[in-house]
Amino acid sequence: MYRRRFLGLLCEAAVIAPLVFQIRTASASLDKVGVNSETLSAFLDVLIPKDETPSASELNIHKKIISHAYRIENYIVLLQQGLAWLDRQSVTYFMKPYAALSTREQERVTYLASTPDAPSIVQLFFSRIKNDALFIYYTQPESWKGMIESPPQPYGYPDFQEIG
Repeated sequence: MYRRRFLGLLCEAAVIAPLVFQIRTASASLDKVGVNSETLSAFLDVLIPKDETPSASELNIHKKIISHAYRIENYIVLLQQGLAWLDRQSVTYFMKPYAALSTREQERVTYLASTPDAPSIVQLFFSRIKNDALFIYYTQPESWKGMIESPPQPYGYPDFQEIG
């Protein structure tokens, strides 16, 4: 009996050990990547502010974007350059880094990033982060508050069910 239990635990450990190592490696590399998560979080909160639904930072969208960036070549570099540009503009105009600005000041710097006058890398940064943030945000059930209880599939739209 003890031998079977020991072999069972040994097999479980062999299956779980690689997962634990992978999780620790991923979290360690997030710390070393050089992405300013405070600036990213503040930037995402300008794009997706809190109203009756949570803000982007409340749903940890910034962490999910950083994790997503590892799967795409040069995405981390795009994040680093875009966030550095936001901080440079913030210091130039307001003498503070982006994350330390008021909401109105952050909106003004974000507007600069969204204009055709911004450098092309910044335009790409703005467009890509906005699209990915909105996609990731609306996959979270917490963001559906005030719209519908769940996606229409597989149940169909409520009005259609009432007619049929």
